[in-house]
Amino acid sequence: LDVLTETGERQDKIKRELKALHEEQKAIERERILNAQEIGLEEAQEIEEEGGRTQGQNDSLLKFKYRQAIGFDGTEQAEEDLKEAVNTHLELLTRNVSNLEKLLMSKEEVEAIDQENREKYLKDRSYHLNAWTIRTEIESILQGFSMQPGDFFEPIQLAKIRNYIVENRQLITDNLFEVKDSHIEKPITFIRSYYKQLGISLDFRIKSQGKGKARFRLYSLNEQSKEFILRAIARRQSISQGGSLNSYSIYTSKNPVIHLSPELQENTEYHQDKIAV
Repeated sequence: LDVLTETGERQDKIKRELKALHEEQKAIERERILNAQEIGLEEAQEIEEEGGRTQGQNDSLLKFKYRQAIGFDGTEQAEEDLKEAVNTHLELLTRNVSNLEKLLMSKEEVEAIDQENREKYLKDRSYHLNAWTIRTEIESILQGFSMQPGDFFEPIQLAKIRNYIVENRQLITDNLFEVKDSHIEKPITFIRSYYKQLGISLDFRIKSQGKGKARFRLYSLNEQSKEFILRAIARRQSISQGGSLNSYSIYTSKNPVIHLSPELQENTEYHQDKIAV
């Protein structure tokens, strides 16, 4: 027994050391990217096509892509967001931003993306429209983007989202992510997976009904991750429209607000009060 205990402790120590080494390597990589030389689109395309000849070129390309992903506009806030962005794998960050951007589009804009893909790849499928429709319906139940600090998902919302999952399990699996039994048993795990695809994490706090009584968790959107992704989208939209960040209304620092497409507004009782379905 002593031998087994000693072996287990030794294995745990090795795991901790490997984890610490991995974290150290990631920190060094992040610093390299942040300190890399800035390059423009033409040079980035050249490195992409021909491959980086040096570590510095590869780091510069990554920095360029991270800046693109968050709509870097040279402001102090964008500089801070870039430092946060490099903590997330580039592919994941890009996908999260893209998912939320498409949710904010109109139905016609999403259909146009599918049409362009069909023309290029000859696939008779409306993938983006399907994903947009599902997210629209989920958001009409959860109304996460109308939540204010201090708001939590209500039990009735969890019940409604469970019913929606059961009724649309295969459709969600085909177009968003695999629906597991645990998502149905504990709907909050589904909500976590849903918002994770939009780059937003969940917070919780423990609430007690009184001394000696049951305790339970209340869940809400993490404000920092929500504001980060909204800022990124606001800057990207502003840059694509040739305007300034201040002229674009998707995000304001005091009160982040999503201006949903007309179709989503029609399907959602959208309000700023505490959610109560």
